[in-house]
Amino acid sequence: MISQCCKNHGVRYPSPERSWKEDGLTDANYDLLLSLLKKLSSSTLAEQKEAARALRSLTKRLPSFRAYFSESIESIPQLLTPLTEPEIDPDLHQDLITTLMNLSTHETNKQIVAETPMAIPILLDALRSGRMETKSNAAVTLSTLSSLNSNKSLIGKADALKPLIDVLEEGQSLAMKDVASTI
Repeated sequence: MISQCCKNHGVRYPSPERSWKEDGLTDANYDLLLSLLKKLSSSTLAEQKEAARALRSLTKRLPSFRAYFSESIESIPQLLTPLTEPEIDPDLHQDLITTLMNLSTHETNKQIVAETPMAIPILLDALRSGRMETKSNAAVTLSTLSSLNSNKSLIGKADALKPLIDVLEEGQSLAMKDVASTI
């Protein structure tokens, strides 16, 4: 009814193209996300690290920025692709796992992240080979993802228990609480 009234009076009625626009987010911010994701595929480590650091910061500081990731089917795979390389810079690894942790706190992203085929294996790899903070953040991410019942079976099928127990047995206090919570 409102849209018809606007049409009859020559007023442009905004279409609800993206749910994040309701939160005051802009196309410029969405373009920033796309630009940062593109930088992650750069051949230079410096550009990748800069983009990862920015994404980590934005997803931590601006909860509404997390909503962008649910709008683009390719955003999570683009975020994770650098983590599929055989040699990964520890800082880049930590920033990307932390970004994934930040994203997983957004309700809509929980299912999207867990259903991205490479996500859970990458988190398990971070538990096995990351720095302690990276391991802790991977455990938090798995715990957050497991808050959805549909994700519990995905995590269980990926054999997440062994890497979690291994981190718990390392005895580092930073990760122990997060890992215990996940288990």
